[in-house]
Amino acid sequence: MKSNKAAKLPTKSSEQIKVDMKKLDSVIRRALTEGFRHPCAVLGVLGRRFAVPSKSQGFPFYRVLADCGKDGLKAVFVSGFYEGEMRTSIADVKKNSYTVSRLLKAIEKRTARAAAKLAGEKKVKAVAK
Repeated sequence: MKSNKAAKLPTKSSEQIKVDMKKLDSVIRRALTEGFRHPCAVLGVLGRRFAVPSKSQGFPFYRVLADCGKDGLKAVFVSGFYEGEMRTSIADVKKNSYTVSRLLKAIEKRTARAAAKLAGEKKVKAVAK
């Protein structure tokens, strides 16, 4: 049975909604801490949509990748903030899925670039002495 909520949505939407990112981050961190009994590192954003709900694009959401230590990588999905009630769900992720592998490669490149920059600065300081 389809919900009546989806039938009332406009076909398309380009109007953005305002989202309190501090509140969104606190909801994510609270869900991870409650779920795993320890804080987990949020690695990055897997997907987001902050537009008014529509039939073609659906409802607003925010999805992040978290490293939960021995429990592995988890995806945290937050929805419902358009209605004013944030709901979260935590799921396992596969490292080879498109969005996860893309984010992990970007983090790896960023780390390598920072390490190379740091090594270059150390070399310059050693030559200057």
